[in-house]
Parts: sequence; C-alpha cells; structure tokens
Amino acid sequence: MKSKFRLMLSLVLALLALACHKQSVKQQQKQKTQAELEPETEVTHSVQEGYFSYMADANMFVSCDKKHKASILMQGKAYLELEKKYLALQVSPQKVYLKMRTTLVNRKTEQEELNKPAWQMDALLELNQHKQCSDQTDLK
Repeated sequence: MKSKFRLMLSLVLALLALACHKQSVKQQQKQKTQAELEPETEVTHSVQEGYFSYMADANMFVSCDKKHKASILMQGKAYLELEKKYLALQVSPQKVYLKMRTTLVNRKTEQEELNKPAWQMDALLELNQHKQCSDQTDLK
C-alpha cells in the first residue's frame, strides 16, 4: 500500500514538474517573440531648427531641411517652457521658428499607440515668431 502511494506521489510530482517546465518554456518563447517584435530604441542627439506648431493638445515640429517631421513628446521642463512661451505668443495654430537641443527617439512611449520617431526636448534654445529658417538674424 505504501509503495503504491509513493509511486502515485512520484508520478504526480513528475507531472507537476513537467507542466511547470512547459509553462516556463512558453513564457521564454513569448518574451523572445515580443523582443523581436519591439523595435530597438534608437537615439540621436542634436540641435534642431525648424517650425513648431501647437493646437488642441497636439504639436508638430518640421525641421528647416524638411528631413524630419515629428511630434515633440509632451514631457519634461523644456517642453513645458516651450508650450508656455508658444501660447504666450497667441499665434496658435501658426508655425513659429524653434531652435532646440533634442533627442530623436524611435521607440514606444507612454502613448502606447506611438511607435515612430518623436523628439524628446532637452533644452529650448530659441522660439521666435519673426524668424525664418533661412535667416541668420531676426526679422524686425
């Protein structure tokens, strides 16, 4: 009787161990597949000049050379400073010359649906409604 009980107990423990192993393998495969699907984070630091516009909690930045068109992530002190100064100009939704130190990130953000390049603003260098990209001085 005891030997049958030990045999049954051993069999149950073996089945539990096998089930746990299979679950672990499935989780590892899922993590690997998820890692393959998610794009790697690509970061580019630079000073950018272009035009900024803002309307209804959405913004857009287009570089002077028109090579980059992306939104600026709405986070950080530099972005808050930009938004306040832009709104103080009372020109929304018009575009305004902007020079900023940025990081171009190509990753998902807090906004789950965003999976494309976006600017992370590091510092506001200049915001000027009288300046154009081709100008080296202010138009007054």
